[in-house]
Amino acid sequence: MSNDNKNFIGIGIVLLACICGFMATVGIAAAWSQRFSKAPSVVYSKITTFNIPGTIIEVRESCSDGQCIDACIQHVKNQGLESDLDLQNYHDEEVTLIYYNVDENSIHDPRVPEVPENLLAFQQDKSTHEKIWNYFNVLIPREHQGNLVQFVVYTSQESSGKHEDTITGNWILKYNILSAEDVIETTETLVYLYGYHLMLSPEQQIPWGEICHQEYLHGCPTPESYANQFYLRFWKDIFAEWEEFDDNLQKREEDMGLFYTKYQDQFINEFAAEDPVKDMVESWTEFMLYPRHTGDSIVDQKVNFFGEFPELVELREKVITGICTYEQTP
Repeated sequence: MSNDNKNFIGIGIVLLACICGFMATVGIAAAWSQRFSKAPSVVYSKITTFNIPGTIIEVRESCSDGQCIDACIQHVKNQGLESDLDLQNYHDEEVTLIYYNVDENSIHDPRVPEVPENLLAFQQDKSTHEKIWNYFNVLIPREHQGNLVQFVVYTSQESSGKHEDTITGNWILKYNILSAEDVIETTETLVYLYGYHLMLSPEQQIPWGEICHQEYLHGCPTPESYANQFYLRFWKDIFAEWEEFDDNLQKREEDMGLFYTKYQDQFINEFAAEDPVKDMVESWTEFMLYPRHTGDSIVDQKVNFFGEFPELVELREKVITGICTYEQTP
């Protein structure tokens, strides 16, 4: 393995084994990531008249550069995806509302924990839960979802959604119901969380059991993986500086702020500068949901990086088609 790859794959196997052993003992998820609602990507431009494509062929012919997405997002909004509840009436702390098991394209066997009284309406709003789940299936066809085993709905003042990998190799999709008041945020969140799974899925990792001195944020990526290629192209020269951030949370936040200020022209937003994975998945979300970048800045290069992979271009076409053809089920 090259020194470049070794730089990317940074923490010792002993620490990894200890962490994973602890997680296996207590039965919690092996890894997780969240997307913060306070850190949106580029705002959609004013909706303009556009002939919305109805098939993936039409997307390829008339929306290959993403020029139809604004109109398609407005189409989703017109379908009534957003919740009718008063979403300002929520609890200060993060609260899990309901757990659903996932089977093929459906969610079932809800498990309902006890929640504060002012959150009962959110917990009982099965209509919104179903709408968000159905929209996710429209965005990401089941054959691309991998080993998704659970859909969880929660409330939070911070994150708009979370992705969790389990110690058994499955993954969990968590959605903040407060995001249901905004179609753009919902769409970005669901695509972002799926992107996190896709970029770091088991297929992108070295098989478990092989020796791997890994960087704890990235699992154990293969040399050909999206994560490793993204790192080598865009993070190799600044990673050592990022690794020097202080472990103290307050000081670390200060370090990250200075890091972003120094390299601001390399990141799509401040959230992306927090670590290589967030940068990669924010850039992926931009690639999937916004018109094609035509410049040559580092940000443009990061977004267009994903267009180099035919399978991701095809997936983007499917996502756009799903948005453009979305219909709310009765």
